[in-house]
Amino acid sequence: MEALLHMPYKLNIPMNLLEWIDHDMFGSIEPCFKHKNKVIKITEDMVDKFFDFPGGTVPFVFSSDDPQVKAEVTELRNKYLGHRNKMPINKVEEVMLSDETEDGFIKSFTFYFLSSILGPASYCFGNTKFLYSLRDVSAIPSLDFG
Repeated sequence: MEALLHMPYKLNIPMNLLEWIDHDMFGSIEPCFKHKNKVIKITEDMVDKFFDFPGGTVPFVFSSDDPQVKAEVTELRNKYLGHRNKMPINKVEEVMLSDETEDGFIKSFTFYFLSSILGPASYCFGNTKFLYSLRDVSAIPSLDFG
């Protein structure tokens, strides 16, 4: 819980994260969202007004060939599995709220945050790739959310 105490009241999504999401989802290399004939240009000032979330410098890991890492990710994934072998956001929330361990809560909270706020393109399901970086709770504050 101590790691969560240091989180600010206002969430900050770094500009380079928004640019990456935009590029990944829409194939754009500009920091903007395009829909039909409308363009919303995302600026650093806009991001600062909405969010204030500290990020580290360690990049997220989205896969591994290490059998031990794969086993840990599978164990984490099994906690969140719901109907049809998927990880619905409401199941992630249920696990987060019922977890009595600090580490478990922090992992679930971060997974919920990543899946529903930062990377909501997965249609209300958690993305297994995030779990590779959430195995070690002590490493979460050093992750580069941008």
